[in-house]
Amino acid sequence: MKFITKYDKLDTNEKMKIGEYISSVEHDQKSAILQYLKNGMDAGVRCSSVFDYVKKEYIPQTIHLYTDGEFFWNDEDIYHFEKYNLQLNEEFINKMLQSTAKP
Repeated sequence: MKFITKYDKLDTNEKMKIGEYISSVEHDQKSAILQYLKNGMDAGVRCSSVFDYVKKEYIPQTIHLYTDGEFFWNDEDIYHFEKYNLQLNEEFINKMLQSTAKP
C-alpha cells in the first residue's frame, strides 16, 4: 500500500514538519477529493484520537483507516487536508480523478 502523502510517516519527528506540507491555497478538486477520501473502503480503526499537528491538540474523533486497494489513508489525513490543505501525492490525485471521471 502507498500512503497518500509524503507526510504520513510513523516518525513523530516528521510530523513536526507539517508546515512544509500544508498550504493556504485549496486544491481545485478539493470537494471531489474529500468525497473520495471519506468514502474509502474500511481498513480498520486505530485506538486513538485525531491529533491536529498544527495546533498540537487532540480532536475528539477516533481514527479510522481507509484504502482504495492501492493507497492508504486515515482520518488525520482527511482532517488535515480538509482544514489545512495538506498536500497529497500527485499519483494519488491522478488515480482518484481517473477513477471518478465520468465517461
